[in-house]
Amino acid sequence: RDHDRYYRPAPPRVVYRPAPPPPRYGGYGWRVGSPYRNYYSGPVYVVNDYPRYHLRRPPYGHHWIRDDRGNMLLVAIATGVIAQYVLSGR
Repeated sequence: RDHDRYYRPAPPRVVYRPAPPPPRYGGYGWRVGSPYRNYYSGPVYVVNDYPRYHLRRPPYGHHWIRDDRGNMLLVAIATGVIAQYVLSGR
């Protein structure tokens, strides 16, 4: 019997690799003009003592927010868009 004549090797195994992470901007991926989304990270810390953190007073309709790494974000209250961020350097 000639079974080896019809033998074909199995196709190569497909190996799935995880996708590369998205590019990071600043601290946690903060970018000016992007929306601030902190729904999953916990409470939002609004900073009111600006001189302690060496920050300027925010313009009308904005406030400073501190993330859990100490980065400061100037966020529009109505839209949640990031206007400026200051990295803590940690």
